[in-house]
Amino acid sequence: MALANKKACTVCGKEYTYCPNCERLGSWKYYADTPECFQIFMIFSQIREGTLTEGEAVTQFWHIGITLDYDFSKFIPSVADEIKRMLTENSTTKKDTKKKSK
Repeated sequence: MALANKKACTVCGKEYTYCPNCERLGSWKYYADTPECFQIFMIFSQIREGTLTEGEAVTQFWHIGITLDYDFSKFIPSVADEIKRMLTENSTTKKDTKKKSK
């Protein structure tokens, strides 16, 4: 059995322990301390890889309950600022899409 390691979550910055060889924790624990933080990490990864647009990312943020009135203080500042920027810049696109679909 491998020893647990200390890491800082890439999204919120919280220090946590993980065991890279421990199947019960799952490999997502290498990047994030909670499933919510891992979902955010994956959204940013998909944007970086070009498989997700910022507009699509906004929809995914909304699906996990992250809107402009979310408490962003739990995230590291650069992550919070980038999510807020995307939500702000893409909010008109999402509103227009909702109007068209009705």
